[in-house]
Amino acid sequence: MPTTVVGLFRTEADVQRVADDLSSHGFSTNEINRHDEASSDLRSWLVDQGVPEHDAEDYILGVRNGGKLVTLEASDDRADEAVRIMQRHESGATGTPADTRTTGPAAAERTATDRARTDQTDPKDRKAGRTTHEGGDKLEVVEEELDVRKRDVEGGGVRVRTYVTERPVEEQVPVREETVHVERRPVDRAVGTDEADRAFQERSVEMSEKSEEVVVGKRARVVEEVVLSKDVDERTETVRDTVRRTDVDVERTDDVLTAERDTFRTHHRDTLKRSEEPYEEHEPAYRYGIDLANHPDYRGRDWSQVESDARVHWERQNGDTWAEFEPAVRHGFERTRERSRR
Repeated sequence: MPTTVVGLFRTEADVQRVADDLSSHGFSTNEINRHDEASSDLRSWLVDQGVPEHDAEDYILGVRNGGKLVTLEASDDRADEAVRIMQRHESGATGTPADTRTTGPAAAERTATDRARTDQTDPKDRKAGRTTHEGGDKLEVVEEELDVRKRDVEGGGVRVRTYVTERPVEEQVPVREETVHVERRPVDRAVGTDEADRAFQERSVEMSEKSEEVVVGKRARVVEEVVLSKDVDERTETVRDTVRRTDVDVERTDDVLTAERDTFRTHHRDTLKRSEEPYEEHEPAYRYGIDLANHPDYRGRDWSQVESDARVHWERQNGDTWAEFEPAVRHGFERTRERSRR
């Protein structure tokens, strides 16, 4: 059953060394591919090859951060060999079945083995430089900003209401009343010829009496206006406070290794006197200790809390050599912790 082996490397030189090493062991250059663009298509392709989604995301993040992703299509019986070759070059590799739907005992056993390897190396081995992928850990730089707002606060005020009151009033009004009086006066005078004709005609005279009575009415008049208004004054207030920010000091493993190389050489000379191997053979162990100290799962822990996991991961990649290299791993771990406290 075809198997896809995936490795993430730091530099072009690493990629070239891996390609040369794989070719020297009989792997065809047509089987070796590199991926430089962190696209969604690459993520989908990795998932299709059987890489777990969270691992695929870490691979994409590694490529975005400058890593070099190399994949190899290997036959099932040579997949483990390809993984070991990639792991020799200080980066990670893991095998995943190209088609997890393949049936049969051999395919099922291979699938279970690959998934177990992936689960065991994720996430602790990633930062040790000997596992499936790197660059999946992320630190965020957080900066506070002042969020200044305004809110309305009730102060004093004015309330105006109307109400009705009554008061007695009095006014003098003159009125007129008419009365008809009839007065009869005795008269003795002669009636002329003309008057005689009229005098013996019937006629009547009327006079009416009139009087005035008081009629009271009311009318409303506006005598005053009450107007409510307000003045608005603006002023500037100075707000003072403190804000926080997290800063990240980035120190690469190679930087620590370069800075501490003389110390590591001295430790190798004084502590590993009986070792016939030169310092260069032990430098990967010092590097492994640096990676452990910088890994989020182990940062801030003592060696006694880390040693058990460190040994498991080391022996998974390097066989039964822990006793020989443990002093170098521990020294690299403790020196890195001391640097972080400065």
